[in-house]
Amino acid sequence: INLPEAKTANQGANNQEPLVLAITPDEKLYLGDKQLAGVDQLASELKAHQEKSPNQPVAMSASKEVSFGFLVQVLDALKQAGIKNLPAFTQPKDTK
Repeated sequence: INLPEAKTANQGANNQEPLVLAITPDEKLYLGDKQLAGVDQLASELKAHQEKSPNQPVAMSASKEVSFGFLVQVLDALKQAGIKNLPAFTQPKDTK
């Protein structure tokens, strides 16, 4: 995945490995290592995960090629699932 750059990107301290929601450039969704059928499946899968592992954080890794419209759909599904804090993986901006 081609991560977007951010001037404020940092490693962050994690006490527990997050469950990673990955979005590929062709807008396929993966929750951990499981490919999802689409955005409609995301909220229910996240709710089920939160019931099994309520303290495991969720983080997002999305390619910078993902369309804004698709990202809004994903964020809406996260909100429906009750995810309130979602770190996103970025890479430090090249300052050359």
